[in-house]
Amino acid sequence: MTEAETMRRVVAILTQATEMAAAPVDEIGGERYAAQAELVAEFVVEAMRPGTVAPAGTSPQAVAAAVAASFQDRLGALVACFSAAFASLAHHHDNGDTGTSSADVLRRLALQVESNDPA
Repeated sequence: MTEAETMRRVVAILTQATEMAAAPVDEIGGERYAAQAELVAEFVVEAMRPGTVAPAGTSPQAVAAAVAASFQDRLGALVACFSAAFASLAHHHDNGDTGTSSADVLRRLALQVESNDPA
């Protein structure tokens, strides 16, 4: 999963969470939370899918080190994307930008990711 794909998924998760937070309490049900949980779970499974292949005869220690390094890189990318999205939202909040909603900030972030994606 590329950084742009990861950021798109992060923006989708945060957008859905923002919509849920804005809904009246009586409209938030178990199904909506289940859908959010499913979206997050699918993302984590996809993002953390092992991509490491070890040739036959590789020692268990070497396999463990390769898998750990792969997960470290993937987890780092996830954290970086969520952190960047949080920083964008926090920046607008801290600047008192009341004319821009968090949904608008997330839309701009998604557009920025799309315009910078070489794919």
